[in-house]
Amino acid sequence: MDRRKVKTQQTKQPPVIPGSDEKYLLEELENIARTLNIQVRTEKGDFTSSLCRLGKEHIMFLKKDEPVSKKVDVLARELALQNLENINIIPAVQKILDEAASVEKRHAH
Repeated sequence: MDRRKVKTQQTKQPPVIPGSDEKYLLEELENIARTLNIQVRTEKGDFTSSLCRLGKEHIMFLKKDEPVSKKVDVLARELALQNLENINIIPAVQKILDEAASVEKRHAH
């Protein structure tokens, strides 16, 4: 009988490493925003990326020429202020949102 050990594959979510697949993280954050009925727009212009309210609509404006990492930071910061209780969020994105929320709490005090 063959007595070799068999390695089992684990399906753990890899930790978020700065610079790792930021485009994927941005897409996930944009999907969360859409779930919350927040329109995400990437525009050229002289403005600061932020969440705005126009009438009854909520629109997240992101500067087109900013690096993806900056867009992720801004979107995470704004989404961390929203009620995300009933939204299924992957662990990598949840970690980013938690970090953004802790930064916001430090700035509020």
